[in-house]
Amino acid sequence: MQFTDLIDWALRKEDDATLIREVQYFRTHNSKAAQLACRIRTLKESLQTERLAMYRSSEQLATANAIAHIRRRIDRDMHQAPYFKGKRGRQA
Repeated sequence: MQFTDLIDWALRKEDDATLIREVQYFRTHNSKAAQLACRIRTLKESLQTERLAMYRSSEQLATANAIAHIRRRIDRDMHQAPYFKGKRGRQA
């Protein structure tokens, strides 16, 4: 006999409704816990995948020196704006 079959056999022999309900309650929650554990594992794998993609992207940004390019673009656009004043209050 398998373990669960043995438990079912013992419960039928015992004929205790409270014990039977408690075993059913345990089995239900055990099954739900196993499903949640599987879902958590899947989510952790997804998190790791996303973190790796973010890391690779940040690596490419650093390699391309994107921040310096963006800053030059912002500085150029700001200097072209009619309301921008450069250092010491002079018009750029």
